[in-house]
Amino acid sequence: MGAAIVMGADKQSHDTEIACLPAAEKIVAETPPGSEEALLSDGEFVKLANQFLVPVLVQDEVDAMVVMSLSLEVEPGTTSEVFHLEPKIRDKFLQILFDHANKGHFGSGYTSNRSLEILRNALRAAAQDITRGKTRDVLIVEIAKQ
Repeated sequence: MGAAIVMGADKQSHDTEIACLPAAEKIVAETPPGSEEALLSDGEFVKLANQFLVPVLVQDEVDAMVVMSLSLEVEPGTTSEVFHLEPKIRDKFLQILFDHANKGHFGSGYTSNRSLEILRNALRAAAQDITRGKTRDVLIVEIAKQ
């Protein structure tokens, strides 16, 4: 089982706390009220437990593998509900990632803004559908092509 790091500011002393949690549990970045970060997002983050591995085929042979780690930004208080939907989310995300690869989007420009925007939009739409609108965004936290 993986682990995630949760960092938050102590509201009184603003010291940083670090705690280990099983992966896919919520990761909440606590920020002082009124701070710029607090104004930008009051959502919670769900780190999906395992990386996604996507084969990149060239002429029906595996040419490379794309490895990705994804997190979901969800509405406050919905982390547990979204966590229970992770198997459905992973299944749909894999289908989208395979389609993305089959369309050639994991080629030489796979990290271009346009390519990542196409992928992120498809993943976000799927997550919002599965979670009934409780997902605000999908974050690509790691991506590598090997």
